[in-house]
Amino acid sequence: MLYDAIIVGDSYAGLSAGVQLARARREVCIIYSGQPGNGSVKRVVSDFPNHHEIGVIDSTLSELERYPSLRTIDGIAVEARREGTGRFRVTLHSGESRVASKLLLAFAENNSTFARQLGCVIDDGAFGALIRTDPGMMTTVPGVYATGNDGRCTSGTNSAVADGILAGISIHTALL
Repeated sequence: MLYDAIIVGDSYAGLSAGVQLARARREVCIIYSGQPGNGSVKRVVSDFPNHHEIGVIDSTLSELERYPSLRTIDGIAVEARREGTGRFRVTLHSGESRVASKLLLAFAENNSTFARQLGCVIDDGAFGALIRTDPGMMTTVPGVYATGNDGRCTSGTNSAVADGILAGISIHTALL
């Protein structure tokens, strides 16, 4: 199956983007390891210090199940690569892979591995490597978007959610 978008990462930004795309009836796959982190954001400021204990991410994932065009996969992505013109393949630790027209890197932990594999420009930021993005969260590689701690390194849950919404809208618009 060719998805409209694959979202890789355990962040509020990724889940927020997924909601936007699912509401637009886009075929979306979220690859979620089940071990969310809050990376450098947790060290700076967190709007909800115990957000994992109160199940915010779990309840969001449950809400997403009502959208038939959205799939979540419990797994760890190990590789991301461009495949042909306008397609991206993400391979999981299990050996399975998924293909999509657009790719969103939305890690809660700062991790630019996939962006480097894809050839995205990486800049040095105050808390580590940051993937260069335009105002719509698209990287220097057309079709690849980044948000969360790899994108603008937002400081707090509300900012991460807002960036995810922006990324989701940008991806949907690019697919029109």
